[in-house]
Amino acid sequence: MLNLCSRLSFSILLIAQFITLSASANIDQLAGLLRNGDIVFIQSKTPRSSALGEVMKKRGELKPYPWTHVGMAFKFPVGERSKIVEFSDEGEWMVAESVGPVKLTPLSSFIKNLNYDVKRLKSGVNFEQANKLFEVGKKHIKKTYDFYYLDPVRYCSGYVVTTYKDALSIELATPTLISTMPMEGKSTAAVLKEMFPASNEKTSKSKAPMTFEEWKTKTTITPRALYDSPLIETVLN
Repeated sequence: MLNLCSRLSFSILLIAQFITLSASANIDQLAGLLRNGDIVFIQSKTPRSSALGEVMKKRGELKPYPWTHVGMAFKFPVGERSKIVEFSDEGEWMVAESVGPVKLTPLSSFIKNLNYDVKRLKSGVNFEQANKLFEVGKKHIKKTYDFYYLDPVRYCSGYVVTTYKDALSIELATPTLISTMPMEGKSTAAVLKEMFPASNEKTSKSKAPMTFEEWKTKTTITPRALYDSPLIETVLN
């Protein structure tokens, strides 16, 4: 019995080591292909992301849209965050993301255990342009998340699109009218109830800045609108 337990423990250890090595190889492969300014999409697994996947579905699609979060990749000297380096230089990759707050996240943490896809500007981003992207993007570091998706620098896809527009005068995606998005999904209903609680319900959330009907007249920039941009192309998925 003890011998069996020992063999099982050893097998579990080998599997864990294999998973760790596979994840490390995955990161290394991605890091070798990245360039500054690349746009990294992930299939996030939060309740909000589930709802976002539902509202980005197009007519006839059965499954929620997968790419629900996005950020921009930049390479930095090890331990340094005030300037970027060339993709070919020694350093470490970080992802600038608006997730509450806007911040820099290690690439390995950003894609950990998640499906991901990487896109790049078709015309390319040279080092001077990448510096502009970073300098513009870092002005928003520590800004809080906009849970109503109206202030573009305070939610993920809006942050990326606004940074590209302000830094390089390139408009990667246009806003979508919220009322045109499907809102019948189960996850969507739960999130909307949280965003616009009934007046007689107790909630820990702050009061909604507007009514649901008013909110639907606004526009937002979805990850799908960015992903479908004709100005970018897939590098790796």
